[in-house]
Formats: sequence, C-alpha cells, structure tokens
Amino acid sequence: MVKSLERGITSPVFPSKETRLSRTKITVFVPSTSGKTKPLTARQFNRRIKTVVRVMTGGDNRFKGFGGTTRFKGTGTFVSSKGRTRGKVIAEKVGVVESFVPAGSLNLKSRRQFTRFIKESKKEWGQETVFVSIESPKRKAEEVHRL
Repeated sequence: MVKSLERGITSPVFPSKETRLSRTKITVFVPSTSGKTKPLTARQFNRRIKTVVRVMTGGDNRFKGFGGTTRFKGTGTFVSSKGRTRGKVIAEKVGVVESFVPAGSLNLKSRRQFTRFIKESKKEWGQETVFVSIESPKRKAEEVHRL
C-alpha cells in the first residue's frame, strides 16, 4: 500500500502489527523438467508457471482469496532418491511463485484443495516431489512440504 504525500511523492505505508501478523506466504517451486532430467521447452515451462499463477490468484475459481503473486526464475538443486541418478545432485531451472494470503483465507478446505492441486501437478509433471514453502508469523519456522 502506498500513501501519497505532498507534491506527488509516495512513501510506503508499513503494515501495522495486526496486518503483519495476519498474512501467510506460500511459495511453490515449479520444476522445468519432465521427470528428473528431461528439460521442457520454454513454452512448456512458462505454461506450467502460468497454471500455478492462475490457481494461486483464484483465476480458476478453486482458491479464492490467495491474492496476487510474485514470480521469478532461479536454479534449484536436490539429491535424487530414485532411479539411475540416485544419490546424485541434480540442478535445474525452477519457476518460483509466491503469494501472500490474508488471514482466514487459508482455511482447512482451501489448504486441502491446494494440496490436491500440487499433488496432481506433481504426477502430471512426472516429478518425485514438488516443494511448497509456507511462512506464517504464527509459526516459529518456515514449513517446507515435499508433496
């Protein structure tokens, strides 16, 4: 939120204690491969990211109230636990999609629906796991879910 000051200068309005404590950040790490090592085309990868963004912003009517998202690309690494790459460090491009969820929007029903979406995506994408991070002021530490 931005508050206008004199002469059109803007200054951020920092959240109050109540507002700061009422948000949860959910981050989904979107893999750029099918399976562990088969790279997607740029178009396929972007389509995957856009699907996650659409779901997290309520664009497909499953998860109302997640709000907007921030997305960026990075590199993720993990140690493979299966197959011929077992025990090896795998590096891949990832799409990172984050959303701040207002208090009360992440109820048990919406959390279950979102978990179902991630598990369905994991299967469709041919992944061992898809990481989801949940940060909340009510929790002492960040939760990382391997779904």
